[in-house]
Amino acid sequence: MNRRKFLKASGALVAGCALHPNLLSETQTPPGSSFKLDIAPLTVELAPGVEVHTVGYNGRVPGPLLRMREGVPVEIEVTNHSGHADLVHWHGLHIPSYMDGATEEGSPLIPPGGSFRYRFTPRPAGSRWYHTHVRAGRNLELGTYTGQFGFL
Repeated sequence: MNRRKFLKASGALVAGCALHPNLLSETQTPPGSSFKLDIAPLTVELAPGVEVHTVGYNGRVPGPLLRMREGVPVEIEVTNHSGHADLVHWHGLHIPSYMDGATEEGSPLIPPGGSFRYRFTPRPAGSRWYHTHVRAGRNLELGTYTGQFGFL
């Protein structure tokens, strides 16, 4: 690829992003912002005519990308619209156990129809993910078997 082709492709990408603002909106969240996550049932089309009924965040799988800055406090309001108690675990962050999103660490379950506000200062920096920490047991509609995960 020569310089001219590179500049043309880069310009097309920037123009496309400018014309379609939702393309970058999730990744341009200002530091210290509040986020909202809704846990709710949804249907995901894996291929034409192939649908899976599952649970996800904000009506999608994976959930929205949450951008945070190391050392800058954040708040995440999680509302549980599913039919079972749930919580969100912030994988790989060194945060207080009550905010960690794991019952074994002392985090509270969010009852069906309830909300919980996670407040913490993310550390260390890096690519992380969030996910449910409910134990599925024999119920394949809970825990790891759902679409409840997202990246941060």
